[in-house]
Amino acid sequence: MTRATAHKQTAACRVRGLGSSVSLSVDDRFGFAAGDPNLYRYVGNSPTNATDPSGLEVAGLAHFYPLYLGGCDEQPLYELTKEQHTAAHDVFRKHGVGGKPGSKAEYDAARAKWAKLSTEQQRAIIVESMKKAGIPEPLIKSHIDKIMKGAQPGINVTATRGTPKIGQRVSQLAIQEAGKVGRLVTALGTTVVFAGVTYANDCYVREGEKAGMKMVDKTSLMRELRQAQNGDGLPSGAFILRWRDGAVKVWIEKKDGALWILVYKITEMDDNGIIKDMEPYIRAGELPYDLKPGDPLQNLLNGR
Repeated sequence: MTRATAHKQTAACRVRGLGSSVSLSVDDRFGFAAGDPNLYRYVGNSPTNATDPSGLEVAGLAHFYPLYLGGCDEQPLYELTKEQHTAAHDVFRKHGVGGKPGSKAEYDAARAKWAKLSTEQQRAIIVESMKKAGIPEPLIKSHIDKIMKGAQPGINVTATRGTPKIGQRVSQLAIQEAGKVGRLVTALGTTVVFAGVTYANDCYVREGEKAGMKMVDKTSLMRELRQAQNGDGLPSGAFILRWRDGAVKVWIEKKDGALWILVYKITEMDDNGIIKDMEPYIRAGELPYDLKPGDPLQNLLNGR
């Protein structure tokens, strides 16, 4: 099948168009959502190191409920590396609901098998694929219902893929930051609220009043935050640490040409988690934030 216009003639080549006159991939149906601003470029401009016959397993934005199996295009879009993307698809192939790139018969069989699975079975496979791709557990728990919503199991809806909407994208930075928060939760034995997601310490949830309940003192909190920062485990954005008997808000601020970790003790919070009042707990000048190469907060220090 060909697509002809007044300007060019292309042959449909799976999910790409191939220019017959220039022997070059001239369009990418995913557009800039594929993760590369150069729409002519193939596999990140590294064809000697990678192949992607299907056009579906490169670095870029990906649905964890594959559209070829009926996932909704409005589900969260994760920014994945090629390795993460391939790891996720390998899980589907392991369960017989994937296929070799370019094999229509295998994908048709995969869709038929997927449609026969229960919603619980489909959900379990998707969660497994997210774990294999290295997505932190709290993000999986936060997004899995949104990923499952609106699905049409067994229906190929890849043609419905459009431009990502605001708030739909989960960036690599967000994935990395979520991993940091998870480690911080373990170290402090507390619950952390970061970017609208609650990260609960397992012991806190499992044992209730027996673990993770008492708010740490100021000295202990400073020590743990310093250790987290030294181990590249401190999120760059503001977050809330919540114990049974108290909560604090932590963020990083520039003052007198340096970055400091600031902590405010929350004295009033409503049932929806909205802070009504708080007071200084660790002030600027007490706990310095040391920048490391490539730290996203470098722009804050530079005043950008």
